[in-house]
Amino acid sequence: MRIVPSILLLDDGELELPRAVLGELGADFAHLKGGEIGGAVASPRHLLVTSLRRAREIPAFEHPPGEILDPTWVCVADEDFRPLREQLRDLGIHYMVDAELDPESMRLFFLQLLGPGEGADGEESAASAQESVDERRTYPRRAYRQKLWAVGAEDVSVVLGHDLSLTGIRVEGDPRLAVGDRVELALYGDAQGEPLTVEAMAVREETSRGLALRFVNLTPPQTERLQAMLETLPPLESLQDDNPAGLVVSKLLRRSD
Repeated sequence: MRIVPSILLLDDGELELPRAVLGELGADFAHLKGGEIGGAVASPRHLLVTSLRRAREIPAFEHPPGEILDPTWVCVADEDFRPLREQLRDLGIHYMVDAELDPESMRLFFLQLLGPGEGADGEESAASAQESVDERRTYPRRAYRQKLWAVGAEDVSVVLGHDLSLTGIRVEGDPRLAVGDRVELALYGDAQGEPLTVEAMAVREETSRGLALRFVNLTPPQTERLQAMLETLPPLESLQDDNPAGLVVSKLLRRSD
């Protein structure tokens, strides 16, 4: 019987950064490249990472007896994948990632997708969430799903976030976050490379949609960088939402007084 890997990486040797990041995280992953792939491959249990070429030539997957595995599928592309969006979505790919994504964002993105115990230091991820239709409001929003860390807590607080705008962001519900809490966020994804740190307050609970956070005490330079981030095509994209849109990576640095 084939060994079922937690994570499977399929490429022709070009996905050096994803392979290095998974290795640094201590993740349980198998790596097949080129002629090693063959006609049938054991399906990974949690995460499938492929190059664009291997996504187009995906092999037949074998599943354990009595199980049909449905791993999250990430495709890392070194070319413009936007014209292929619908085709790739029909293949079942969940996320497209630009091969030029910086190492820290790649690391956080994989941590977001990995379940408890997959990282070397035990960092946990929240359950996957469905992207909701944007509410109508004055300021435009961009779909935003990112990794959030809480430093100084007993363990790392990990949640998913959505809908970045000049005024705030929505994050998936977490028992350690409540309306009235103030937090500090480090947002990644703009052209400057360094994260943008902003302060935010949880202002509204949105049932299954999580918590709405409003940015507070923004300075003009922070606002300018937020605007640039909103106008820049993110290097991550979710294909399985009703309205595919860009994703960004961030950290929840700490709770503010």
